[in-house]
Amino acid sequence: MDEQPVVYTIPEAARILRVSTSLAYAMARTGELPSFRVRSRLLVRRSSLEAYMASQEQLQTDLQTNRANPFATRSQRMQKP
Repeated sequence: MDEQPVVYTIPEAARILRVSTSLAYAMARTGELPSFRVRSRLLVRRSSLEAYMASQEQLQTDLQTNRANPFATRSQRMQKP
């Protein structure tokens, strides 16, 4: 039985996101990647990591949609479809 952990360390989260550990720490420090501290360990909830990945996927979809219509006004580009 291969159960996923509920929380990940920053290095584990970095491997999942396929970014450097230093970038993952920077993302946690700025709040881009929600994290919390237990004593000296900085941890990321699995649900937070999944939400971050989903938001990045949505951002890419939105950017591609906006590129498909270069004549859209700024307010049209900012609206959700």
